[in-house]
Amino acid sequence: FAERAVDVGVIEVGLGGRLDSTNVADGRVAVLTGVSKEHVRVLGATLREIAIEKLAIVKPGSILVTGPLPPEAENEAERRVAELGIQRWKYGVDYRLQDAALAVGGWMVDIEGVYETYEDVFLPLHGRYQTRNLAVAVAAIESLFGRALDPGALREGVAAATSPGRLEVIDHRPLTIVDGSHNEEGFGVLAESLDEEFPLLEWTVILGALGDKDLEGMICHLRGKVRRLFATAPVSDRAIPAEEVAGVARSVLGSDVEVREVAGVEAAVREGIAAAGEDGGVIATGSLYVAGEARPVMRSLVKQASGAARL
Repeated sequence: FAERAVDVGVIEVGLGGRLDSTNVADGRVAVLTGVSKEHVRVLGATLREIAIEKLAIVKPGSILVTGPLPPEAENEAERRVAELGIQRWKYGVDYRLQDAALAVGGWMVDIEGVYETYEDVFLPLHGRYQTRNLAVAVAAIESLFGRALDPGALREGVAAATSPGRLEVIDHRPLTIVDGSHNEEGFGVLAESLDEEFPLLEWTVILGALGDKDLEGMICHLRGKVRRLFATAPVSDRAIPAEEVAGVARSVLGSDVEVREVAGVEAAVREGIAAAGEDGGVIATGSLYVAGEARPVMRSLVKQASGAARL
């Protein structure tokens, strides 16, 4: 970063916070978007333990910006702020999302920031949760500069936002989505997003996951939304075998949902898209590893289709 003369670095923690390599950085602003149960073998079994690990990135003299937190994490955030004697901006108190309305290709939002209110901001991402993420991001940047942002510059920057692998639409015939949701909470948000933005579709799901995940808890959120499911495994030593994913899916979704086992994410994506037909919906999810493998395959199929159409 020093060699590149970076003016502002946004450094995302890889796992937890306290013991993550990124914690060598002393950030002027620390951001905690939320806390949920994941990586429990490493971070702890309770929300309080996980929050403690994550809040370790908060340093003396910094400003803490928090998104919506469960009570256990909220208590730890207050304790950490008091311990360090620092400023905190809390979602719903010091800043908030005023309004969010569905628009073509995304959301139109109004945000009450720490220093200013920003209206009619178009966010070209899917998923209502992204509007809350945007509010957190706005508060974080305001905190960095210690002032309001230029509304025009904000709208221009947000309009150019992308979020690869996060409820990302790759194609429309069939509607093809890749999403990196990989825990029970994430699947709950994913299910809500599908209901809200694509309510009429029955989905063909390509699903793979890693070994520390609550498969049953994840898949239960898909009940009533899935026509068929292709169980697979990404390339990882921690991947859950496809046959195990399929077994849990059959148990949770019932006999009305077709469940197949497919070796490899690429093959599962190709079979899933072929099975869905042009008017269906396909989503590859369950792990960032699945998203990472599925995304280039989906994009290559789009290019092949557009090339064939030109011919």
